Amino acid sequence: ESLSTNIGGDFMRKLALILHRAEVTTREYLEITGKSYGVFDYLSLKEDIKNVVSGNKACIIEKEFETVEETLTSMNERGIGFITWHDSEFPENLRQIPDPPYLLYYMGCIDIIDSFSISIIGSRSPTVYGIFAASKFSRELALRSVVTVSGFAKGIDTECHKSTHQAGGKTIAVLGTSFDNIYPRSNIKFLSELINSGSLILSEYPVGIESRPYHFVKRNRIISGISYGTLVIEAGEKSGTLTTVDFALEQGKTVFAVPGNINSKNSFGTNNLIKYGAKPATDIQDIIEEFPDACFVQNNQKKDSSLSETEKMIINTLNDKGVQNIEKNLVIFPIYRYIKLKYNELRKKAKIIYFREERGNAAKDS
Repeated sequence: ESLSTNIGGDFMRKLALILHRAEVTTREYLEITGKSYGVFDYLSLKEDIKNVVSGNKACIIEKEFETVEETLTSMNERGIGFITWHDSEFPENLRQIPDPPYLLYYMGCIDIIDSFSISIIGSRSPTVYGIFAASKFSRELALRSVVTVSGFAKGIDTECHKSTHQAGGKTIAVLGTSFDNIYPRSNIKFLSELINSGSLILSEYPVGIESRPYHFVKRNRIISGISYGTLVIEAGEKSGTLTTVDFALEQGKTVFAVPGNINSKNSFGTNNLIKYGAKPATDIQDIIEEFPDACFVQNNQKKDSSLSETEKMIINTLNDKGVQNIEKNLVIFPIYRYIKLKYNELRKKAKIIYFREERGNAAKDS
């Protein structure tokens, strides 16, 4: 009986949700919805659906129609919304890419999905130099009202989201999992902070679906697709980060790369990108000048009143003298000469304050 019930003006949205949960492809979805204009019940589409999808998918679709209201109620209770290809909020950038998603689940502020944005991607095991660069560019973009985009993975991704958040900016995290299987687990609390502060979390995967390794690769087309340009910070020669670069190039997006130490394996990928045509980025101006029509509005920097003048001096010196060298303690001696603190005290403070300022929470764990 429920299958023949007219579900009114929301039919197209509910149809998209049902087809998506049955893992119907974008091509199949567009073929089905092309036949559904003026149709507002499942029975009128049943035969058309069977002619487009496999028998197994058709069975799943029929079951999903029976439980669609329960699915919607459950999503609403968890604060999960969704946008479809036919919704006005669906970003035009994504419509233009090869193999676009036709439905995205979200938590947070969907209004920022069409904002001018730059994606920042890189190694999951970055050096301190990589963390520094990710923090620097994320903060400076945020302070110019640019939305940052990344994949919420460990390393550069997380640093991008955290530094943007700490600077008072907005960021979009594109998950490679569903909302009931957040990875990494250590970021779950931070996810709530982003949602509550007006940022946006996206996933292509419905609640209840099992995570698969290829999901993380597939979501990379969305990271680059939403963005107007992609900045790469630290990537090995065969880094998974480079799949996002491939998507960005296929989509006609500008790719930037931060130059790295030629002796660091984390810089092989980024240095090669520059060698083969990516734009080197050593300063925020390198990105700004590539988009003359974009509006970069300067915001007031979010201040951290917990830092003393001495601590701020340490941070400034670290930034000026090459924070990447902290891994070998080479930076300590120049700082010592500049601000004349005892070596042991400075070494301890430099480590604590750097991670408080640039990673956000390490100082609390000390």
